Amino acid sequence: MKKSRYTLFFPLKASKIILYNTLSGALYLIDEELKYAIENDPDALPPDMRDDFVREWILIHDEVDEVQAVSVMRDELRYNSAFLQVMIMTTYECNLSCPYCYEKKEPATSLDPVTTRRIERFVEHLIERCRPTHLDFLMYGGEPLLNTPPLYELTEYFAKVSEETSVAFNVDMTTNGTLLTPQQVETLQSHNIRVVQVTLDGPQHLHDLTRRYKSGGGTYEDIISGLYLLTESTITPKIRINVHQDNVEAIDELLDDLKERGLSDVSIYYGIIRPMSRVCESYGNCIADSHLKSVIPSLWNLALEKGFSLPLQPQSNLIGCGMQQTSSFTIDPEGHLYKCVTMVGYPDLKIGTIEEDGSIPRWTPAYYTWMSRDPLSFPTCRKCAYFPLCGGGCPMIAYARYGTYERGGCFETKQVLKEQLSLYLTQKYPEKL
Repeated sequence: MKKSRYTLFFPLKASKIILYNTLSGALYLIDEELKYAIENDPDALPPDMRDDFVREWILIHDEVDEVQAVSVMRDELRYNSAFLQVMIMTTYECNLSCPYCYEKKEPATSLDPVTTRRIERFVEHLIERCRPTHLDFLMYGGEPLLNTPPLYELTEYFAKVSEETSVAFNVDMTTNGTLLTPQQVETLQSHNIRVVQVTLDGPQHLHDLTRRYKSGGGTYEDIISGLYLLTESTITPKIRINVHQDNVEAIDELLDDLKERGLSDVSIYYGIIRPMSRVCESYGNCIADSHLKSVIPSLWNLALEKGFSLPLQPQSNLIGCGMQQTSSFTIDPEGHLYKCVTMVGYPDLKIGTIEEDGSIPRWTPAYYTWMSRDPLSFPTCRKCAYFPLCGGGCPMIAYARYGTYERGGCFETKQVLKEQLSLYLTQKYPEKL
C-alpha cells in the first residue's frame, strides 16, 4: 500500500491540513498525525479508513501503475461518443470590433440555407455513427444573432430528431449581448435555448474602450439591458468577465455595479486574456502566467466578498479540452470543420469540409496532428501530480507558446489550487475552518 502520486497536502492555519486527490476529487481536512500515517505507514491505518482511501485513490496498492491507469481512463473519455458536442458558427460577421478577437476572416461569410442543410445531414450521420445519449449545440459567431434563421432552423430540426431518437438535446449560445431584445429573447426561449453567455470587459468606462461597436460607440449599457431581459426569462444568463492588464485593478468596480443593478445572482466566471491564436498573440495586454497566482485568488475573494457565487470546486479534466474527443466539432459558416474555435478561418488548421451530401469527410493531416496529442508522453506532464485536473492543458496554449501541440499547455491549476480549495471549503463548509 502506498500514497497515490495524485494525493496532495496543503497546510492551513490551526494545524489543519487539506488532503486532496486530483484524480478522484476526494477532499478532507486532516491533522498532522494522519498525514504522517498516509505518507509513511498506510498499512497501520484502521481497515475501514484504509478501504475508503483506496476507493478514493488516496492510497493505491503497490502493484498499480498509476500513469497506465490514467492513460486508460483518458482514452475511455476521448473515445466515448455518448456526448456529441457541436459548436456551430452562424456567421463570421460581428457588429463589434474587439482588439483581442481571434476571428479575423475576410470576407465575413454567413451560414446559408444550403450549408445549413449540409450541417443537418452531417450531424445526422454523426448520430448514426456515434449513437450518443446527449446532443449539445453551442451557437456561436461572429455574432450569432446577426444570422438567426439557421440558428432557429437547426434547433427546430434537431429538437424533432432528438425526440425521434431519444437523444437528450441542449442548446446554449454565446453572444455579445447587444442584440438581445424582448422579441429576440422570447424567440430564443421558445426554441428552448438553455444558457446564454455574454462578456463584460470591466466597468463601463473600460469595457467601452474595448468592446465597441464598429460604428464607434460603447456597448456596456446595451449588454446590461440584455441581461435584464434574460433574467426575466427561462434562459439562464452567464457573464464571462474578461481580465487583462488594463482592467484587472478595476474588476471590483464592475462587481459593485452589477450588484447595485441587482445582477449579483447571475453566474459569473473570469476569462483570463492570454495568447491563444495568431491574432490574439499580438494583443499586448495579456496577463502573464507568472502573475496568475496573485491575480486569480484575489479576484475570487473579491467576488465572494461581494455576494457572487463562483464554481470553485475543482473538476477532473483528464482530456484537457472537450475538443480532444472524437465526438466534438466546430463548424464554420462555410461548412468547414475545425476542432478548437480559435482555429476558425485558418485553412491549415481545418480538419475537413462537410461533403455536399452531409457525409463525414476524409480528415486532413491537421485532424490527426490534433487527435494524436498524448500529454502523458510529455515528461513534465507524465510525472505531474496535477495532471488529472488539466489533462496536459490547452493544446492551443501549447501551440501559441511553443509552435507545437506536443508540449504541455498548462492552465493556472498548479499555481492556485491551494487557494481554490481553501475558498471552496470556506464557501461550502465555513464551520469546518
